[in-house]
Amino acid sequence: GVRQLGSTVESTLMIGDDLINDGLGARDAGLISLLVDRKNTLVNPERVYKVGSLSDVLHIPSLRFDNKIN
Repeated sequence: GVRQLGSTVESTLMIGDDLINDGLGARDAGLISLLVDRKNTLVNPERVYKVGSLSDVLHIPSLRFDNKIN
């Protein structure tokens, strides 16, 4: 699916709120994985970003994509 969008797994960000299906699934598929944990109850697994709200994504320097949206 990612290639059909003209992107790569390394530059595709998956945002979700379920640790297993969203966070670990995306990470294990090679995507950049981000969990939105509004209640701060989820563990923060290795290679998965975790934020309290979507607006927090803007404050993660390593997630800068130079305004490239596919």
